[in-house]
Amino acid sequence: FPKEKQVKYFKGVGNEFATETHTFYEKQDDLLPVIIDNGGASILKVYQLNEKGIFLVYEQAEYYEDEVPSLQSLQAEFNETSILTKSIKVGRVINGWEIVSVDEKLTIQVGTLNNVIVLERENEDGSLNREYWAPIYSLVKKEFYMKHEDGNETRHWVGPQILSAGMLAQRGTMQ
Repeated sequence: FPKEKQVKYFKGVGNEFATETHTFYEKQDDLLPVIIDNGGASILKVYQLNEKGIFLVYEQAEYYEDEVPSLQSLQAEFNETSILTKSIKVGRVINGWEIVSVDEKLTIQVGTLNNVIVLERENEDGSLNREYWAPIYSLVKKEFYMKHEDGNETRHWVGPQILSAGMLAQRGTMQ
């Protein structure tokens, strides 16, 4: 997972994904709060990061506060959902997401990332979602793909436009 106090900007392509900003705040013990803003809606997520893996423990849609609340005040509402857990190997399924690669190379604006983990989920309508997770950067790309009955294809993706550390502190919005 990325280090705390970072901002990641993602450029969306297609109707399925809008441009997103992921703001990572200061880690509290093994909890990392993140605000995801796509220009129309903002979501607060709290991840738990430990030796067992990455877990989403809290999610609040329509979150428009300037500050992250005390994580201790949210703990009664925590509900653990596995994102990436040990052991990470091709073919393993975690909450409906299948690990399809553990050593992908992905070239993005900041360069080529190695050892990227690719997760895939097929939806009931036959569409496919894919996520790319890279060491240090965490989630670096999301894709949506659908092949229609008439043979046409729909592809949408959101990927990093800029991945940089310390931008929050420079903008004066980090505690």
